[in-house]
Amino acid sequence: MSDFLPRTLWYHTRDLKQERVTQDELLGLADCIVVLGEPGMGKTSLLEALARAPEAASCTARQLINRHDPRSLLGNAQTLVIDALDEVAAASEGDAVDLVLQKLGAAGYPRFVLSCRIADWRAATAVGAIREQYAAPPLELHLDPLERDQQRALLIGWTGDELGADALLNHFDRYQLDFLGNPQTLKLIAALPKNQELPRTSSRLLELATEQLRREHKDGKIELSAALALDTAGAAFAALLLTGSSRIAPETAISNVDDGELPFAEVEALAGNSLDRVIGTRLFSVSARGSTYSHRRIGEYLAARWLCRRTDTHSKRKRLLATLLCPLRSRASGIPSCGRPPMRSSSTSTSTTGAPIVEFTPYCGLVRARRCNLLRMVRRSRVHPAS
Repeated sequence: MSDFLPRTLWYHTRDLKQERVTQDELLGLADCIVVLGEPGMGKTSLLEALARAPEAASCTARQLINRHDPRSLLGNAQTLVIDALDEVAAASEGDAVDLVLQKLGAAGYPRFVLSCRIADWRAATAVGAIREQYAAPPLELHLDPLERDQQRALLIGWTGDELGADALLNHFDRYQLDFLGNPQTLKLIAALPKNQELPRTSSRLLELATEQLRREHKDGKIELSAALALDTAGAAFAALLLTGSSRIAPETAISNVDDGELPFAEVEALAGNSLDRVIGTRLFSVSARGSTYSHRRIGEYLAARWLCRRTDTHSKRKRLLATLLCPLRSRASGIPSCGRPPMRSSSTSTSTTGAPIVEFTPYCGLVRARRCNLLRMVRRSRVHPAS
């Protein structure tokens, strides 16, 4: 079955009452719209559904910012559907909303629908900037969590097991784990192995889901050891998240850095020569344009795990800090050169805890890591790297 079901969204009225709208009502609204949600809540799927309307055209925020003539993206459409503002925010030295507004101005200030992660949406300054260019502020809509019947329908569709779906729902309700309303997390739950005890914590859920995805190969290649596979994937995901990139270019292709691609050779230099084999596992989502994490939360979890293995001493923390403080993107290269050698030189080290990355790194150096949820992941899961 489809991974996407029609969604509802809520917003605050001027008198602070909460109102709801359905997905089908969005394009009929006169307002410009900002769709907000946590990672995995279905923002991209929602915008893809909206973009199928004849009066809409779609692009990512990065594509809009890098397009010389943004009118070519809009064409004859009245509404421009713009996904993933947060990915630009993670990599940009300027304010992402200002960069988007400049291009919207060049396109004649069309109506827009824009998506962003809640953690990356600076409401006061962003809405103020939009009001300077548009007659009215945008309508800020929040995605509602999946309802119970939607959760059950998706689980049955993914597992083909009604009784098993009910057992999963009852288990997570019993332990009051707030996982079920997030479509991406729900899909991780559906992929859990049936011969193991169900997780009772978020970190255990990520461990089990990661192990299951690591074992599943798309191409029948020989399985790598768990330690090597997870370390390689973690390095690749850290490269994507810390540079604000969207994917790793195919091995034989020329990467387009402006479109959010990282060169395969640069990621391989960081992650090791097993990268092509790890990309063949279900940890990665692969298309003709390149590869990225199959689940954002898995990507953040493994990136945090990989970073923790390299911050168990003072010198390694200094190296990581130097990497975070240097520019994360340039037009010439996706991964900052100051970050590659130190990270590779410590690849054989061991660690006992991920805590030092929280205790020793000042806020100014972790602003980008916080944007991509790595610090939050370290705090929540207290990741202990594999030996």
